[in-house]
Amino acid sequence: MKTKYVTYAEASEAAQRLGLKTNKDYRKGYKQDPKLPAAPQQFYAEDWTDWYDFFGAERPGEIYATYAEASEAAQRLGFKRSTEYNQSYKRDPKLPSNPYQVYAEDWADWYDFFGTERPGEMYATYAEASKAAQRLGLKTNKDYGKGYKQDPKLPAAPQQVYAEDWIDWYDFFGTKRPGEMYATYDEASKAVQHLGFKLSSEYRKGYGQDPKLPAHPQLQYAEDWTDWYDFLGTERPAEVYATYAEASEAAQCLGLRTIKEYREGYDQDPKLPIDPWRSYAEDWEDWYHFFGTERPAEKYATYAEASAAAQRLGFKLSTEYNQGYKRDPKLPSKPHRVYAEEWADWYGFLGVVGPGEKYATCAEASKAAQRLGLKSSTQYNKSYHQDPKLPAHPKNAYSGDWTDWFDFLGTERPIEKYATYSEASQSAQRLGFKGLAEYNQGYKQDPKLPAKPYQVYAEEWTDWHAFLGFLGPGEKYASHAEASEAAQRLGLKSSIDYNEGYGQDPKLPASPSQVYPDWIDWFYFLGRERPVAKYATYAEASEAAQRLGFKTNKEYGKGYDQDPNLPASPYSVYAEDWVSWPRFLGDESASAGELLIEYPKFLESIQSYVEAGTNQANKYSHLKAFLKDYVSELGLVDDPGAILARDIPFNERVYEAFVHATGDTQKKSRHNICSKFFDWVLEIYCSDEDDEGELLVLPGYRNPLRTVLKGLLDQLPSWRRSESNKPPLPMDAIMRSKQHLIPPEAKSFRELYHLHSFLEDSWFEVDPQLIDRNDPNCIYRLVSKDRKRDGERYFEDVYELWSPVKIVAN
Repeated sequence: MKTKYVTYAEASEAAQRLGLKTNKDYRKGYKQDPKLPAAPQQFYAEDWTDWYDFFGAERPGEIYATYAEASEAAQRLGFKRSTEYNQSYKRDPKLPSNPYQVYAEDWADWYDFFGTERPGEMYATYAEASKAAQRLGLKTNKDYGKGYKQDPKLPAAPQQVYAEDWIDWYDFFGTKRPGEMYATYDEASKAVQHLGFKLSSEYRKGYGQDPKLPAHPQLQYAEDWTDWYDFLGTERPAEVYATYAEASEAAQCLGLRTIKEYREGYDQDPKLPIDPWRSYAEDWEDWYHFFGTERPAEKYATYAEASAAAQRLGFKLSTEYNQGYKRDPKLPSKPHRVYAEEWADWYGFLGVVGPGEKYATCAEASKAAQRLGLKSSTQYNKSYHQDPKLPAHPKNAYSGDWTDWFDFLGTERPIEKYATYSEASQSAQRLGFKGLAEYNQGYKQDPKLPAKPYQVYAEEWTDWHAFLGFLGPGEKYASHAEASEAAQRLGLKSSIDYNEGYGQDPKLPASPSQVYPDWIDWFYFLGRERPVAKYATYAEASEAAQRLGFKTNKEYGKGYDQDPNLPASPYSVYAEDWVSWPRFLGDESASAGELLIEYPKFLESIQSYVEAGTNQANKYSHLKAFLKDYVSELGLVDDPGAILARDIPFNERVYEAFVHATGDTQKKSRHNICSKFFDWVLEIYCSDEDDEGELLVLPGYRNPLRTVLKGLLDQLPSWRRSESNKPPLPMDAIMRSKQHLIPPEAKSFRELYHLHSFLEDSWFEVDPQLIDRNDPNCIYRLVSKDRKRDGERYFEDVYELWSPVKIVAN
């Protein structure tokens, strides 16, 4: 390990010599000097002031001293939303990036800061909010989370705001409830096999075909779970080759030469593993060695050497480079990645003059764009290159002066829509529209009419008949009482029933909550008993559930109605306090559910890794413990690749405690499993494949268990015997076996005919032109093999050679 600069002053001077001006520059370029640390603010903590001091750079101007001054400046710039502010606050160097922190004592909210009007109050009743959500076409709570802001009167958590009337999301969205899950593992397994799934990946994509199948059967049926093979009723894969040498020979016999070919063809031999680099980690070198192919030439060590070579070959464009770089085997296919720290652009790399400078000001660029006749951002993106001085992203290039595309392209802003329902309604009636179809075809005659008035004027909207001022089909019931009685006569029991069945009586309105001013709620309207108020707090509900002795969410679902104060969906009603079912039911030991909620991506990667290999139960147990005791304990993000980033310190103390938390016989196994899992994550999440099929680890990532904790494995106790504990064979038995396998009188492998059929797995296909029929050591045969191509089966005669490797090795 290189020694770092001893003092802050030396490191600061070195960084300035490299021309680094920002912490972003530093992260990209500090490795040019191996004595610079990755995190100088930690390494020189006692002397650290800030990045400006470290780089010897000028500090930005002072920010506004008071909230009032900053607010006034923001309003002068015309900001209306926090997103606009975040994009353009630098237009005034005295505005801070985080005013809510800088002026925390005076801060109210963004509306106050921008001097804009706050949105209207939330819908007063559950029924109004439900109807509004259904108008927006929201069907699930995930849809709601993404789309509720389209209507400023919809709350973020309706299950809390309308807790007294809340039933569940299905009632709120007016959608049909799914069926219950299969009660037992056996029922679910039979249903899956009926659907024909053969892989866990197929199950994850298709389990929704049967609404009674759970998303995570290994958690739903944890007590009965064995593995995916048992659940899907598929055959377990054969054992893989015991040694690296056997697997390598088998892969070469199949003619596999690249990673891509291996992934597509390894299953031709059931004993080849999907990931040989992990299965034979101790003997693994690289894919070239495994395939027995020639290793490509080393790439140029520096950007300068590669650039000089590319220029010698006369490349002028990146397309020319991509077509011809193989003329020099030391040139990489992706130089911008290999030399990322020094890379600027293709012009610099190929030594050619780049396009002309861009317009210096927004005003110049604006005039040029208007000269080209561009009228929209879409047209600009397609045609800006007609003028080489126009930038691809003018919003970013001129962020200090940018207003919007209308201003930049000199086009007219769209006219504001009518402010009120009544104004829009009067205009639509003046134009003589008599139906929805006519309105959709002609509303643009008045540019102030919106395309969707039922959304713009949702608070006052009743129906199209009222908006367009003509009678609807049949009069509606005049009073709430008459409509209520009619709905009850039809036997409608919920808002879902009503929405599906009100058409049976033409006098019932589509939205009774808006038609009758004395509306209360659906319970009153449909003559239903109002549900008992639920527990006000998570703690009360949790205590009540524990008193009833529920141990699983399944038991809760079957028995929660024993206490009418318990809600059907406590995770929705108490969303702010909710962690997991085990926590709610008082079972702190059950962590799988919590981990699934907190780390779904991590768990998915663990399952994918475990299911691809052998020893699944042991791997899953140790990796789940790693997720719980390391990742969750440290509060890391749900991103398997992030844990391997060099700029995220690996906590050696916590990891070693995790390894030593298991028994002595398991310590090495636990560490090896985690190390190989990290190798897999490095390949899947943090690598890229070049044109030769070789995997390149992306800059900035590593396996910390093979770097930071490289020596830990040697410190762990070993419980593997160095030799067999079985009684030794007598020497005469060994000699008799040896003479049986290779008799003294045998002069060639052809004479070992008694082994040719016994070692059946030693035969492999070969091109008949390679057979030397006069060589007594060349053992071959002609066999007929069953083939399948394009769905058709046929028999083909092939030659096979017998390999003596196994018998000689033994």
